[in-house]
Amino acid sequence: LEARADLSEYGLTYRTDPIPNFHAIARRHAGGRLIVPIYGGNTPNTEFEVLTGLSRVHPWPHDLSYAYRQWITGKTPALPWVFRRWGYRTAVVSGATADFFAEKEAYPRLGFHEFRALGDRAGVATKFDLVSDEAVVDEVISILRSAGREAEAGTTRRRPCFLSITTDRSHAPYRPGPVPAAPRFRATG
Repeated sequence: LEARADLSEYGLTYRTDPIPNFHAIARRHAGGRLIVPIYGGNTPNTEFEVLTGLSRVHPWPHDLSYAYRQWITGKTPALPWVFRRWGYRTAVVSGATADFFAEKEAYPRLGFHEFRALGDRAGVATKFDLVSDEAVVDEVISILRSAGREAEAGTTRRRPCFLSITTDRSHAPYRPGPVPAAPRFRATG
């Protein structure tokens, strides 16, 4: 939510689409634009606004308060509660630890059935000392597969899921040295 940008929305053109899978998914599904109120971290504050619809407007451009620590003190109206009422399994997968921003206490109050904090697991795959994106994806696949085995009483339909997923690998730390080779794109516009 905080870092994805499609530069073609700003008039840049490419000889080769740098994010073809994203564009293919966007053509097939509903979507829109999201502007977040923070920068440089504070992921839980963006997540709080998306899940609750409540604004975290504050007087300073980079307030160091965290919604999960200060504002979620009991059951809080949020999207996961809605999805639970509709029969969804609701889960959070995070590359961080369970107490990084007090998520362990906040997520049940927001209506999540479960919280899987991969940063607390021994032996989880890492990259540059942070939980790898691949480990997060593997955990998401595990949840989706197990939800597929959960059937409502008397039916054979798969149980749908509402997932909130946070990866940490791209947050830092940044290491000096050579950067792995990446495809090159030429932008014009």
